[in-house]
Amino acid sequence: MDYVPPIETLELADLYDIINEQFIDYDAQAAMVEAAVNRWGLEGRRALDLGCATGQHARRLAAAGFQVVGIDISPRLIEIARSKAEEAGLSATFHVGDISALDDDEQFDVALSLNYVLSYLYSNDVLWDCLCAVAQALRPGGLFVFDHHCFLPPHGEAPPAEWTEECRLGDVRLVVRHRQHLEALTGMVHDKLAYEFYRGEKLQKSLTSQEVRRVMFPPDLFMHVENAGFTVLGAFERWDLDTPATTPAFVAVAQRPPSSSEAGESA
Repeated sequence: MDYVPPIETLELADLYDIINEQFIDYDAQAAMVEAAVNRWGLEGRRALDLGCATGQHARRLAAAGFQVVGIDISPRLIEIARSKAEEAGLSATFHVGDISALDDDEQFDVALSLNYVLSYLYSNDVLWDCLCAVAQALRPGGLFVFDHHCFLPPHGEAPPAEWTEECRLGDVRLVVRHRQHLEALTGMVHDKLAYEFYRGEKLQKSLTSQEVRRVMFPPDLFMHVENAGFTVLGAFERWDLDTPATTPAFVAVAQRPPSSSEAGESA
């Protein structure tokens, strides 16, 4: 099936950061990427941010001394990423593109794909293309830091059919209502969303959208990662490299094998 873009990358793109900063700890995520680079002894500081959106990770890594290239399929989010990096006086490069079709000849020391970006790759072929492209983009010994959620609770029940989350946009209250179901034969979660904007108790505006995400259990995902040439170094609780993962919501670190000369030196 074709990629279904979330409404937050379209009509709500200008609110993307205001909404997501209330749910996502970007500081902790970027710090974990830097910690992984330090733990596994990488000397280079070139980072490839896959599904970079508005450049939240890219700006933090650039401020920490990384040279960052970000790629995202949403032109508006890339426009925002460029503008915010420029406003902050940070050097980062952003491209509109498909993470499953990387064509950059540059090589990187670390690639990151966070906040369930891989869940939007719907087929094994597309996932394979992405993983192979990432492996090709990394230097020997380079790291791939990615997260994933199988979208099932820890004990394996089906996802809740309905749930709600809220956040504040100044004096406006945004209520997001989810109605979702798991399509077992395809492994897709179809999530119908209603975005309701309230001032006080009065509904000001309502938008509807649909997201489609792929369910994949950790062993299956790691099999694809390893088949693409990586070694999975570990799966961890978010966002702590010192705590092994115990739930399906995890962050993993994989490595493109070092060259034979580097392997010999480390031995």
